[in-house]
Amino acid sequence: MKLIVPELFLKNKTVKFLLETLGNVTSKVNEGKDRVEDLAESLLSLQNPAFRRKLRLELFDKSLPVTFKTLELVSLSRAIDLAERIFLTPDRYEAPEAEKAFLATGHAFHFEGAEGRKIAAWSWGDGPTVFLVHGWSGRGGQLHHFVQPLLEGGYSVVLFDAPGHGQTEGEQSTMIEFMQTVFNAVQSAGPAAAIIAHSMGAPAVALAVKQGLTVPKLIFIAPPVGPAEFSREFASYYGLSEKIRSGLQKRLEKKQQVKWKDLNLTDVVKTLTSRILVIHDREDRDVSYKTGEKVAKAAQDSELFLTRGLGHRRILKSPEVIARTVRFISSEAGGAAKPAAARQARKSPKTTDRTS
Repeated sequence: MKLIVPELFLKNKTVKFLLETLGNVTSKVNEGKDRVEDLAESLLSLQNPAFRRKLRLELFDKSLPVTFKTLELVSLSRAIDLAERIFLTPDRYEAPEAEKAFLATGHAFHFEGAEGRKIAAWSWGDGPTVFLVHGWSGRGGQLHHFVQPLLEGGYSVVLFDAPGHGQTEGEQSTMIEFMQTVFNAVQSAGPAAAIIAHSMGAPAVALAVKQGLTVPKLIFIAPPVGPAEFSREFASYYGLSEKIRSGLQKRLEKKQQVKWKDLNLTDVVKTLTSRILVIHDREDRDVSYKTGEKVAKAAQDSELFLTRGLGHRRILKSPEVIARTVRFISSEAGGAAKPAAARQARKSPKTTDRTS
C-alpha cells in the first residue's frame, strides 16, 4: 500500500523524519519476515536426520581449525590426540533403501576381522569368487551394482563392511585393519579369482597381496597413494600445522609398527605379479586421476581405463565401468610378467581413455 502525503507536510522536517523512520521500519519488518520464513524452512529441514547430521558435521568441521591452533599453544600432545581421533574415525552414512533391499537378497554371514572384530558380510552365487572392497567412510553395498553382472559371468561374489564402517562394529579403523580384514575375508570365503577395490580399499588390498594373499587379478577404482598423502589433505582441510601432522604420523607409525612410506601404493604394486586394471575418472575431486596413472605405470602387468564425468563415487554405478571390469576378470590372459615385459609395462600400461 502506497502512502500518499501532501507536499506541504513533506516540507516539515519532523514529518519527513517520521516518514523516513516508517520506511526503515517497514523495510526491517519485511527483512524480518524473510528471515522467519528461512528459519521455518530450516526447522523443517532439521526433521531430516541426514540434514541434521550434515549440519552438525559442517559446524564441527568449521570450528576445528581454531580448536587445533588453540590446543597446539597449550599442548601439542593434546592437539595430536584430537587429530588422531578424527583421522581414524570414518564417517558413517546410512545406505539407500535400494542398497538395503539388494543386500537382503544375499546370504548374510560374519567372519573374524582384525583384533577379533565381527565383520558383517554378504555372498551371492556359485563359482570362482570375486571380492568387493569399499573405501574409507564407505560400505560394501556401494559396490552392489557389480554383483549381478558378475553372477551372469559365472562368478560368486562376496562383499563386506570393514571395521568401523557400515554394519560392522567399531568406531575407528586403519589401513592396516583394512588389510587384515581383506586377508581374513579371502581366507574365510575364498580363494579369490579377483578383487575389486574402491578408493582406500585399493592400497589395503595391494598390501594384503604383498603379504602373501594370492589373487590373480586386481581392479583398483580411484586408488589413492596412501596414508601420508591423505594426512596432508587432512591437515589442509582441518587447518593442522605441520607439527601436528608429522606428530600424528610418527605416533601412528609407532602404534602400527609400520612406516607410512612402506604403504605407498605406487611402490607396493611394483612387487605384485597379479594383473591389475586401474580405473579412474578425470573429474574425480577426491583423488586425482593422475594418481591412477602413476599406479598403472608402476605396476608390472597393468591396464588403465580413464573415464570422464563420473567422479569418485558415481563411477561405481557406471555400466561401462562394470562391463569393462567383468571383461577384464573373464579374460584369459594373465600370469606374472617377465622381467623385460615388466619394465616395459611400467613405462607404458595399456590405456583406454573414455572422455566422451
